[in-house]
Amino acid sequence: MCDYLAIFGIVPNIVIPFVVSVAVVEGSVVGGVVGLFSGIFIDALSRGTVIANSITYMYLAILCGIISTTYLRRNVGVALSVTFTGTIICEEIILFLHIAIWGSSEIFSALLNPILPVAVYTTILAVPIYYFTKKIILKNNRRDYL
Repeated sequence: MCDYLAIFGIVPNIVIPFVVSVAVVEGSVVGGVVGLFSGIFIDALSRGTVIANSITYMYLAILCGIISTTYLRRNVGVALSVTFTGTIICEEIILFLHIAIWGSSEIFSALLNPILPVAVYTTILAVPIYYFTKKIILKNNRRDYL
């Protein structure tokens, strides 16, 4: 996705922190819409399972929005924890769909080799993405009220 951010061959998924950040700041409905369209964009650019990213990102954003508005406070801690677990879950779902469609059987090596380091690296990048997204959203919301 972002090959220019690769470190030791680990490429972060910067879409998940963006979708999670929008869901934490704006709630589950806006987050779900952003997740759906972000997933459609990723599906259109990548080869592989069609609609998998769209549905996965949409449900992740809806779940994150519900968690952040109902059970927890809206802060960077929620965004980081959901980004980490969400990255692992999304990557596993995509991997499962690849296995189901193409018959690959490398699920355990994929979990330890790329998925866990990708989740850690993506979570680290989630901090600036969260604050940048929050700043943009709050700035635009203030203009709506003026």
